Amino acid sequence: MTLARNSSRRLIVHGEAAILFAIGPQKFAIAASAVDRIHDLEGLESIPPHVHPRLAKVRYTFERESRRYYVVDANMLFRTLPSRHSPAKREQAGVALAVDGIDRMTSLPRIQSLPKAFHGDERSWYRGLAVVDGRVVPVVNPASVLNSAELMVLDSAVNARLALAGGRS
Repeated sequence: MTLARNSSRRLIVHGEAAILFAIGPQKFAIAASAVDRIHDLEGLESIPPHVHPRLAKVRYTFERESRRYYVVDANMLFRTLPSRHSPAKREQAGVALAVDGIDRMTSLPRIQSLPKAFHGDERSWYRGLAVVDGRVVPVVNPASVLNSAELMVLDSAVNARLALAGGRS
């Protein structure tokens, strides 16, 4: 990967490996280095919706290889219309993003910084925009899925729930 700046001081990244995925009809990209593996949504356990109002985007948890993962609903994260999720992108740091489908792995020839028309939450959701097969695709910022503070709140709530369940046995 090479980094360059154009004359308008917008960050441009050349040749980054990415995974294209869909949420409803919209395609998105995420850096391949942010994804451990792709899997189905079997074995999910519900998380109570009242854990924290800002964390309603996290609906489930699951364990694989002695590690807990939190599943973020992509529709809730990006505030898109509800759709049907199937595979999940399992990302580093115990986070999974439930999406509707995985398109393919590709190389993004260029990621352009977000135009000023993007404001609010979308400035943190996306690293930039790329053109893939003649279509503009948002490039997801993996850190926006769940940050470390949100992970701490979730860990605390789930561990408390597990302690209560163990205390009743």
